[in-house]
Amino acid sequence: MENIACNLCGARNEQFLFYGYDIDYHTGEEQFRLVRCVSCGLVYINPRPEEKEMKNYYPDSYRPHHTKHTKESLFYYQEPLHPERRVLDVGCGSGELLESIAEREKNTALYGVDIDERAVAASRASGFPVIHGTLFDAHYPDSYFDEIHMIHMLEHVQDPKAVLREAARILKPAGVLKIEVPNFHNISRIIFGNKWKRLDMPRHLYHFTSRTLTVMLQRAGFSRSTVTGIASPKYFLQSFAFWWQGKKQSYPRFVWYFFTPPARLAALLGISSTMRAVVRK
Repeated sequence: MENIACNLCGARNEQFLFYGYDIDYHTGEEQFRLVRCVSCGLVYINPRPEEKEMKNYYPDSYRPHHTKHTKESLFYYQEPLHPERRVLDVGCGSGELLESIAEREKNTALYGVDIDERAVAASRASGFPVIHGTLFDAHYPDSYFDEIHMIHMLEHVQDPKAVLREAARILKPAGVLKIEVPNFHNISRIIFGNKWKRLDMPRHLYHFTSRTLTVMLQRAGFSRSTVTGIASPKYFLQSFAFWWQGKKQSYPRFVWYFFTPPARLAALLGISSTMRAVVRK
């Protein structure tokens, strides 16, 4: 375990929030200490597992590293000779997003990066040029991409501000960065506390609000960002199940319909479980 300073402002003045544990995969009995930086408001685990230890918390059953397709795909990607755009998915997993873009945009060059060997193999099997490693391992040229996606990966990395700076370096001046992360300022976390499903301790090392994400983007070199909530009752219902019975639960369709309007209101008020940022330099 290692003690760290705040990744956003560098301060070591923190407020203890609560202890949490791995309620999803039960990788150990450890409790992890969640804190908020008093200076800037960023929420993070401290102390946290060292980088070399993190693989212990991603078991073989970890779903995002599995092939996401529910059926065998006949799609095979071929990079265009003269692409109109270059798009990168950081944390691409098995390539589901890359495949959906390729099916819509035939003249777009698509790239991916992921740390999991199985996920990389699945993406490569579909023809995508995917790097096994971190974004820094890829060594892409300056101003290379028109669009970069980071879908539920920024909360996992040891140094999110450095990752965003690298994204700013490789993004074209008129390019766009699209991010999705859990929103710590949300109604499910307020109600269920350390049973909130999106805590995902200790894999989620950082937790953002709209304000802390916006400030970090600015300090990484981005000048314009729009952050909106994503309307879905999924994590409220999953959190309730963990709070009530300590495990996941399936719900009938009418329950989802019933909770969808409140989820839309939560997104409008900025207190949904997930948020999306569209960012430009």
